[in-house]
Amino acid sequence: MRFSPQMERVLHLLTPDGETTVQIHIEYYSDQPVVSEDTVTSMSVRLVYDSHEYVGVGTNYPFMDAFVKIQKQLPDGVLLKGCVNCIHGNLCPYGGDPNLLLCTKQFVITEKLDLVDHIANDDITSNDTREFADVCDDFAVQTPDRYTYSDYLYY
Repeated sequence: MRFSPQMERVLHLLTPDGETTVQIHIEYYSDQPVVSEDTVTSMSVRLVYDSHEYVGVGTNYPFMDAFVKIQKQLPDGVLLKGCVNCIHGNLCPYGGDPNLLLCTKQFVITEKLDLVDHIANDDITSNDTREFADVCDDFAVQTPDRYTYSDYLYY
């Protein structure tokens, strides 16, 4: 990811009428000039769906809570579809940049140490990083019965 204090992305939504996409605007904030990921203190996500604007502000690093706040506002039956809420989207156990996850679709992750082992063995590399709004054909929504190293369900 090339850092930018503001960016536009496409976000997929699962709706009762089928899958659709919407543009999202992501903006990073800080008490000082936002010049890198290290200075960010919050992140906002804004989208328009069905003529309604939804805004989520994340204040808990790495700001996954911004997407959760959007999800909670969306109408019943409308779900986000992205790495942010995919069972394969895991946070880096060593910390990471805002809006970034590790895609582990090639592995079964049952605990945090599984991630540590795969990273230590170079099974998971920078090529496996994804942004929260990214999505692929292997998307599967997170559930409480399948471990994912992510705060999404916690929020």
